[in-house]
Amino acid sequence: MICQVQTLQDAELAVAGGSDVLVAKGTEAGGHTGTVSLLPLLAGVVARFPDLPVLAAGGVADGRTLAAALTAGADGAWLGTAFLATPEAIEVDEIHKRLPVESDGCNTVFTKAYDIVSGLSWPVGIGERVRRNRFTDEWGEREAELRDGRSALASPPISNRFDAPFDLDTCAVLFGQSAGMIDSIRPAAEVVRSMSEEAERILRTRPEALLT
Repeated sequence: MICQVQTLQDAELAVAGGSDVLVAKGTEAGGHTGTVSLLPLLAGVVARFPDLPVLAAGGVADGRTLAAALTAGADGAWLGTAFLATPEAIEVDEIHKRLPVESDGCNTVFTKAYDIVSGLSWPVGIGERVRRNRFTDEWGEREAELRDGRSALASPPISNRFDAPFDLDTCAVLFGQSAGMIDSIRPAAEVVRSMSEEAERILRTRPEALLT
């Protein structure tokens, strides 16, 4: 069983429940995630559970970030945003594929507003990293109003479906901060190959350069 965890407490519960693999998911990740950054979360999980395989998720989309995660103790990486901009992502709208390519990685926000409006119940501390837009600007700091039902926003045209037509001003477009490392739509095999080759090159040369 593979479990994504956002805190050390989550990791302990997952292990107690029989998880075979832990995925330490940092707040940099797109979609539903927590509030802790990847590196401190990853380091804590690896230290606490040294005998379990641990994958890093959030902010990993090129060889340099993969090498960093491996150096910090990860056994591999769980990629999301890196594979959005690929032809193989057949359920992802073409507009959605282009948005990470056009992003510098700084135009995402962590918010609970979409989940509140949708009536979805998520654990405390879990929100959603999405592309910033007019809806997040208007409601991102007014979550209490959404919960209390005081807003005039009765039924907004919001869709979390990757393949559905969407309004960029209102819809939740999911991708993470690693979008800044994505510069084109390319085959998934090329994504994996280039990341692996770059990570290997860094891991072979960087430690020696630092220690000499």
